[in-house]
Amino acid sequence: MKHPEDDLLMAAVYWFELQYPLLKHKLHHSPNEGQRSMKRNSNGVYYSPEASRLKKKGTKAGFPDLELLHPAKGFHGLFAEAKAGKGKLKQEQADWLQQLSEDNYFTFVFRSLDEFRSIVQKYLR
Repeated sequence: MKHPEDDLLMAAVYWFELQYPLLKHKLHHSPNEGQRSMKRNSNGVYYSPEASRLKKKGTKAGFPDLELLHPAKGFHGLFAEAKAGKGKLKQEQADWLQQLSEDNYFTFVFRSLDEFRSIVQKYLR
């Protein structure tokens, strides 16, 4: 099974940690994507125990893939959403990016490692 978005995220994190070793501890990925295993309860209703547990711990649908907890250029920090190929933002993702932008965080969507590098370098310059 191919995971192009995972590959893009891993490349972005790898590059960032090499390029900015003093900031690597401030870059974080929130693992709220992916499929969760399903089980059937006693009423015959399917549910995901893992997704339920994540929700109870505060995981929110659409939260951006990467957050850089480092202020720059007048912003509190940076949030980025990776989209591989022709992937489109879900409404929850667009809503998060909009809200974070309104709260003075720098937000962007990237589709390639080159795009991620260019934007991050401008943000941190």
